[in-house]
Amino acid sequence: MDRIVIIGSGRTARLVVERLLVRAPRAALTLFAPDAPESSFNWLRPGEVELRLEAPVSIDRFARTVTSRDGYRTGFQRLVLACSRSTPEMARVAKLAARERILVNSHMQTSDGYIYAVGKCAESTSGSMDSVEDQADIVASHICASGIFTEVEFALTV
Repeated sequence: MDRIVIIGSGRTARLVVERLLVRAPRAALTLFAPDAPESSFNWLRPGEVELRLEAPVSIDRFARTVTSRDGYRTGFQRLVLACSRSTPEMARVAKLAARERILVNSHMQTSDGYIYAVGKCAESTSGSMDSVEDQADIVASHICASGIFTEVEFALTV
């Protein structure tokens, strides 16, 4: 199963994780929560999400990897930026389109279709933005609708 990586430590990141777990309960999720205390994640059940508290992280969108300061590196099939306004600097380094914030389409996708932005770090190309709750739903629905993160059983007939 492919990995979904979420970067963020606040309410927006929590909403995205919760929505993804409802739609794809067996998806491999990694949550990078830079500079957040571990106690703020007591809502996570053990083994549900890989939690990484290291900061900062760098994104290599071409290699589809995220690396933390301590050298931990993981690949991703989809990446969700659910961070503060400081995220656009990270986005510029990753060569994502940004103005004051990261530009997203109606599916919350950035200029790289494998990367999404949600919350205060996102800016719609159309000008209007849904609530954070709706944005989290849109991202989770779009990622899971792709079929990449659903389990498929194949019957082998002889």
